[in-house]
Amino acid sequence: MTHNRTTTFGQNILLSAICLSALSAIAAFFFWQPLKSAAQIKIPENIATQGRALTPAGKLIVDAATNLPAVVPLTFDFVRSPDNSGADDKGRFLIAVNSGFGLQFNTKSKNQQTLSVIDTEAKPEPQVIQNVYFPTPNSANVGVTFSTEKDGDGSFTMFVAGGFENRIWLFKFNPNEKEPISPGNQPDTDLKAGFIDVNAFSDFAPSPYYNRNEAPVYPTGIALSPDNRTLFVANNLSDNLGILHDWKGTRNVTKIKSTRANRNPIPIFHRTKPLRHQQIFRRKFRAAAP
Repeated sequence: MTHNRTTTFGQNILLSAICLSALSAIAAFFFWQPLKSAAQIKIPENIATQGRALTPAGKLIVDAATNLPAVVPLTFDFVRSPDNSGADDKGRFLIAVNSGFGLQFNTKSKNQQTLSVIDTEAKPEPQVIQNVYFPTPNSANVGVTFSTEKDGDGSFTMFVAGGFENRIWLFKFNPNEKEPISPGNQPDTDLKAGFIDVNAFSDFAPSPYYNRNEAPVYPTGIALSPDNRTLFVANNLSDNLGILHDWKGTRNVTKIKSTRANRNPIPIFHRTKPLRHQQIFRRKFRAAAP
């Protein structure tokens, strides 16, 4: 009886050792294989399109200064220039308003939004012919519009919403120049363009505890009246539509409160056809009581 027990115990130990060795060999096989990089992992083709071929429309636009695809920080809008030198006697240029987080060129670089001028008549294909940089705290915040009045030198006034600094930037746009926008601006250089201060659109004084001590206005969408005299500004933080009457002269200010259903107004009002002031109001705003 004792001999049988000893034999059975020895067999159990031997069987356990064999199993343990087998498990060790299996674990070594799986865990000691060389790791594959992400580039070596084969991903099923067109998994996002459920097997259908992905055919992007259009092509990357090349920057004339680098002959490489243009680099921009998230394009929010395209605005056509007011000249008639393009196809169908319409504007030749597209202004891309790039209002994303911003480009950085080195470790000391500021975040900078940009305007890109695209020449739609460039040959063999349209290309970016100018970039204007807005290093923080300067901003190009979604809205761009033009005066349709041509100055004596053939240029038009271009308005750009200045976002954080509560400014409407003023540029000259001359479609006959190699670089149509003036003044231009290079990366990490403070912008020298003129501007209209729109702090008056706020109902509250600046506070060090909110918006980094800037009045809560944040102009975003902008438009100009058909007679080129009145500027309309949709303000994000002040929740209103600011109206700047006679922007070249007295610059009187009117504020139209947004409705509760349309808080944080940031629409861009483009004038493809002449709009009456009342038409704009009815779309998003209600008149404030005097």
